[in-house]
Amino acid sequence: MKILMLGWEYPPHISGGLGTACEGLTTALASRGIEIDFLVPKLYGEEDAPHMHLLGAAGAQPSPEVLAPAPAEVPDSFASLVAAEPALATDPIFTAAVETAQEELATSPPPEVRMVRVPAMLKPYLDQATYRELMTTSALPPAAVQKLTSPQSRPSLPGPPLSTPTVTRLEHARVPGHDLPLAEEDEVGTGAHYGDDLFAEVARYAMAAARRVAGKKYDLVHAHDWMTFPAGVEIAQRAGAPLLVHVHSLEYDRAGHGADRDIVAIEHQGLDYATRVIAVSYYTRGLINRVHSTPLDKISVVHNGVYARETVQAYTEQRTSSGPVVLFLGRVTFQKGPEYFVQAAARVLQHIPDAVFIMAGSGDMLPRMQALVEDLGITESFRFPGWLRGAEIERAFSTADVYVMPSVSEPFGIAPLEAMSYDRPVIVSKQSGVSEVLRNALKVDFWDVDKMASQIVAILELPELRRTIIERAREEIRHIHWDAAAEKLVPVYESVLRG
Repeated sequence: MKILMLGWEYPPHISGGLGTACEGLTTALASRGIEIDFLVPKLYGEEDAPHMHLLGAAGAQPSPEVLAPAPAEVPDSFASLVAAEPALATDPIFTAAVETAQEELATSPPPEVRMVRVPAMLKPYLDQATYRELMTTSALPPAAVQKLTSPQSRPSLPGPPLSTPTVTRLEHARVPGHDLPLAEEDEVGTGAHYGDDLFAEVARYAMAAARRVAGKKYDLVHAHDWMTFPAGVEIAQRAGAPLLVHVHSLEYDRAGHGADRDIVAIEHQGLDYATRVIAVSYYTRGLINRVHSTPLDKISVVHNGVYARETVQAYTEQRTSSGPVVLFLGRVTFQKGPEYFVQAAARVLQHIPDAVFIMAGSGDMLPRMQALVEDLGITESFRFPGWLRGAEIERAFSTADVYVMPSVSEPFGIAPLEAMSYDRPVIVSKQSGVSEVLRNALKVDFWDVDKMASQIVAILELPELRRTIIERAREEIRHIHWDAAAEKLVPVYESVLRG
C-alpha cells in the first residue's frame, strides 16, 4: 500500500504536537509495510525520516499545462525571471507584482518600472506583520504590497465549492459542558493566531503540493489538519484517489467564541469531501459531528500515542531550584488554559512557598500571563523560558516534579503522555481527549483552580501518592503507543480501499 501524507510540520525543525504525532504515526505505519510519501510546505535540511520519503512542496515546478507564455507587454525582466524559475508564473506575490507593473506601464515609461526578485518559498507560520515587512523590504511596488495584504487578495482555494450558507448559519457549537458561540462578523479574528497571511500560505501549499506529486500514483491521500485539507482535496481529485482527513484539532478548540469563519469553512470543505475522517479522540469525534454535521459513522477514532523512553537522569542534576518544580508546556493560548495554571499556582504557593512554576511556550496570551503573575505578586516563583525544542524539552520534563495540562478544549494532548514517559506524574483537564485513555493521571475541570491546586500540593507533599501514580503510569504507558495507533489505522485504510 502506498499513501501520500500531507502535513504542515515535521520534526526536528518544529516540535509541536502535530509534528510529533506525524512522526510517531508514520514510523509505526512504515514498520507495517506501508510506503509513505510525506509532503510538507518546506524542507529545512535537518529532518530525519529514514522510514519514508519526505518531500518539500517549496520550489516545485509547475506542470507544462500550468505555464502560460508571458504576455508581450510584460517587461523583459519579468519574462527572464519566469524563464529562470518557472514556478514564479503561478506565484501570487510574483503575479501581483506583474499586474501592478502592467498598470504602471500604462502611465509611466518602461524604464521607470523596476523589478526586484522575491523568493517564492513557502513560509508557514509567519505572522501578518512579518509577512508585510518581508514584502516591503523585498522592494515590491507599493501597489502590489497593498493588493497582497488586502483581505480581498486571498487566492481561491481548490476543490468543491464551500457550503457557505450552512457554515455561516452555525451560531453555536453545542458540546457537553461548553457553549462556544461564533463571534459577530466584526469581532472575528484569526482564531489560530497565525495572521491573515496563513490563508495565502494554505492556498500556495495546495497549488505547490499538487505540482510536486503530479503524475505519481497513490492508493489514498491522508491529510493532517485544516491547513492541508485544500491540498488533499486538489490532489485526490486529480489522482482519483480516496481522501482521509485527520483532525488533530478544530478551530473551536483553538479559538472558542473567536472562531475564524474562513478556517471553519476550510474545515467543512475537507470534511465534506473526504471519504473517511480520523479523529484523535471521541471528544473530537463528537465536536466534528456537532459543528460540521459530519455523520458519526464517517468518523473513526484513532488515539495518539507515545514511544516509551528511559528517563534522562543527567538532567535531574541540572536543577537550579531547591524547591519542587511544576511544569506547563504548550502554546500559551486560550485553548491551553494558561490563566487557570497561574491562578492555581498562586494557591499552591500559599502552602509550598518555595515551589517554582515553569510556563514553557509562546503564544498570544504570554504577555497577559506575565502581567497576571506580576499582579498576583508571584513573579519570583515563575519562569517563562519561551518555546522549547529537542534537548530543552527533555530537560524540562526531567527536572519537573509534576506536569499540568489545564486545557479548556483539548482534542487529545500528547504532552501528558510524554511527561509520563519521563516518570512524571500528570494532571490533565477533563476537557481533553487524553483523559479518555489515561487511568493513572489526576483529572480536574479546567476552571476548578482550587481542586487543581489541591492536586498539585498532594503530589508534591505525599511521596507515597507520587510513587503510586508513577509506578502505575509506567505500566499504562506501555499500552498507549504509536504501534497501537497504527493497528487501528491500517484497518481504516483497508476498508476505504475496499469501498
